[in-house]
Amino acid sequence: MSLHINDLPPEVLAETFLIGVRLWGLGYLPPVSLTCSIWNHTVVHTPALWGHFALYGTMPWRLRQRIPEQLQRVKSAPLTVYVSSKAGCGEYQLPLASLCSQWVDADVTTDMLLLCNWQNMASSLQRLSLSSASFLESAADFFGETPAKPLKLHRLVLDRPLMDTLLYIHKTPNLNGLVLANIQPGKRRADLSGYQPLRLHELQILELSQVPHYDAVLTYLQLPNLRGLTISQPNVGVKLPHGEAWSFLHESKQFLPRFLDHWFSSPKEYIPTQLHTLELTECILTQEGLDVVIKLLHQLPELVYLSITTDDPPLTPILEALSHPNVCPALLRVEMAGDLDVGSVKKFAKERETFKRLRLISGFLCSVEEMEDLRQFVDEAYCICIGCSMLV
Repeated sequence: MSLHINDLPPEVLAETFLIGVRLWGLGYLPPVSLTCSIWNHTVVHTPALWGHFALYGTMPWRLRQRIPEQLQRVKSAPLTVYVSSKAGCGEYQLPLASLCSQWVDADVTTDMLLLCNWQNMASSLQRLSLSSASFLESAADFFGETPAKPLKLHRLVLDRPLMDTLLYIHKTPNLNGLVLANIQPGKRRADLSGYQPLRLHELQILELSQVPHYDAVLTYLQLPNLRGLTISQPNVGVKLPHGEAWSFLHESKQFLPRFLDHWFSSPKEYIPTQLHTLELTECILTQEGLDVVIKLLHQLPELVYLSITTDDPPLTPILEALSHPNVCPALLRVEMAGDLDVGSVKKFAKERETFKRLRLISGFLCSVEEMEDLRQFVDEAYCICIGCSMLV
């Protein structure tokens, strides 16, 4: 017995269309609604399909004209909202803010957020990405007192240049995901010695990308249940006068040892020994940094994925440490972009196979013969250099 697509229940058909809207935006709906009367009826009478709002500078005029219709059709459906700093749709921002109690996912600027009411949206908003259009903007006072109802917010993304980052985090203590990115450095390192450490019981994923003095942030936060830690510190994007930039880059060599030494001296219940993902990009800048990372690996029995990118120092000592059965015994995937030779990688994989075979190793491994030998001891191995990548 064959089943026609129009025999599907309307709610199933609507959910299918919703996937299309999430992938391609509202422009996906007109062709769908013209297919047949049943599909048109589903599109017109499913408020959730109209709940994706995107306001941006290069927004086509036909999409701008459709916003009033969207606002009418969305009714009480959950909303996903994106407003760029150059949206240029000021007449629609206030009506959209009036529906903030329906927001579940928002990627907006601080000026857009300030049009909303935190008390109204705190029990519905699940993900918030917040950026500033200027260095003077701040929404720190926006959060005010913690609402009586439980917070739904579980993922917070803060993008430049929010200088009161930690105050935002204070107002949202139930996060399980936190991303800090492209925060511009101040002239002085943040002094948090007079503040009580903030313990985030629920936080499982922390990503820091180009966060100056990230050691101060990680020293201030207690993350006992952290599962994934990503620190990416490429020097591109640090906008300081030449003299200050040189001083900052010199000081940055101590960021990793500084916060890891603090972790090691803290009570054991504050050390995230349950990490299963660790990614460090351009963080290991000295031998001291390499030594503290090796010390950290000795305390991560559940680590499954390790990724390290650095130009210097050589990463061979990390492979030697990981060759011991009691260091990261659960490890399955290793990705290293740095000073390594295939021979040392092959030796490492061979030793790991005696107690737990690795699933993947990648790095700058440009040696065909050695790579063939390496694949005897690991499920998958490949070189990440541009030349080898083009041959794939």
